Amino acid sequence: MNSEITALRLEYLKTVEEISLTQRFGLATPTKVEAVMGLRPKLAKVMMKRLLDMGWLERPYRGCYRLADKGRRIMKEAKG
Repeated sequence: MNSEITALRLEYLKTVEEISLTQRFGLATPTKVEAVMGLRPKLAKVMMKRLLDMGWLERPYRGCYRLADKGRRIMKEAKG
């Protein structure tokens, strides 16, 4: 699988991170990501599954995601 860092993938990571920081349990759902990013239904689920497979996100509960260690490192590097 191509694990290249793209602007779109970074945008998803950023959105998951922002949502996670505001939620009590620190998790983001695809529905919430779609609402924040203004996406059509199901689009976030597909990309978040892809990021999960790449090791950038983790899914501690069904349908709930947060940044994995690799995702946090990518975001830290992107912020400079």
